[in-house]
Order: sequence, then structure tokens, then C-alpha cells
Amino acid sequence: MNDKRVNYEDEIDLRELFKTILIYKKVIVIFVAFITSLSIIYVIQKNPIPIYKGKLFIEIGHIQDRNFQPTIIENANDLAYILNLKFNVKAVVPKETKNKIIEIVLENENKDKIKESLTNIKNYIIEKHKSDTLFYENVIMTKQIEDIKIDDDAINKPKKKLIVLVTFISSLVLSIFLVFLIDFIKKEYKSF
Repeated sequence: MNDKRVNYEDEIDLRELFKTILIYKKVIVIFVAFITSLSIIYVIQKNPIPIYKGKLFIEIGHIQDRNFQPTIIENANDLAYILNLKFNVKAVVPKETKNKIIEIVLENENKDKIKESLTNIKNYIIEKHKSDTLFYENVIMTKQIEDIKIDDDAINKPKKKLIVLVTFISSLVLSIFLVFLIDFIKKEYKSF
């Protein structure tokens, strides 16, 4: 004799859940509308100071040693490290360039200041390499590869639509949770 009794108290009744949501639909709508409107007000007022990014590419020159082999003037990783410390920029050596090119990235709120700083960095590198190669006859000097690139769009532009959408969905989920919590508390209070 198999006794197959099912305990129905542990099952979730979806009709009851939807009924609870329908009963408290005004609370849900008001809560979601309030929180979403707060997020809209926040995004409208949020106008950060735009920060722009500028890039400069430098090709490191080389000298001819006694065996007529080209030798790079300075190790690109060492130079990148020096630039990071001295000028507080992000100087990296792209892997595909075989330690011959340095990419220098600078972020600032003023485009003119970016251009001026990157030009100063370029001049610093060229003067440093001129003094390092002063006694060599066959020198191909370090040079700037292309013009300084400064993005027209700010890099810290807030994603206003995404902020409002995430707030709307979060407030909807939170409001449904609160409705179930209120309903549970009311049922427990009645049972006392």
C-alpha cells in the first residue's frame, strides 16, 4: 500500500500571486513612477565636466653600431615607464610593434591642454634621444608617426537612457517584492 499524499501547503499558487499584484497595482504604479521620476531628475541634472582623450604615437629611432647592425636608441618599455612617472600619462608599447612604437594616451577636460602636453612629451623624447645619440654618425631619429588624435566625444558621457531603464526595472521588481511583503505581514497580523 503506497500512501501518496501530497502536501499542498508547500506549493506556490500563481493565481494568488497575480491576485495580490492586481490588488496592489496602484501601489506598484505609484512606487515605480516615483522612483523612475527621481532617476529622470537625477539624469537631467547630471552634466559632468567632459573629459577628452588624446593619443600620440612615437616611433623610436635607431643607430648603427660598429657591426653595422641597427640598434634601437632606447628600450620602448623603459621609455614608457619613464613617461608614465614623469608626465603622469598612460604610455604603452603595443605588442604588435616589436618594441619600436610607443602609444601615449592623455586624458583631460581641455583639448588644447592635451595637445600642448602631448607636444611637450614628444619634444622631450626627441631631445632626450638627440642627446643620447650625439656621438653616433648613422642615426635614424625618433619621430612622431601621425598627428595627435583627440576624440571629439567625451569619454565620461553618462548613459542616461540606461540609467533610467535600470532604475525602472529595479523599482518594478522592488515594488512587487514590497507588495508581497505587505501582503504577508497583513496575513500574519490577521492570524493573531
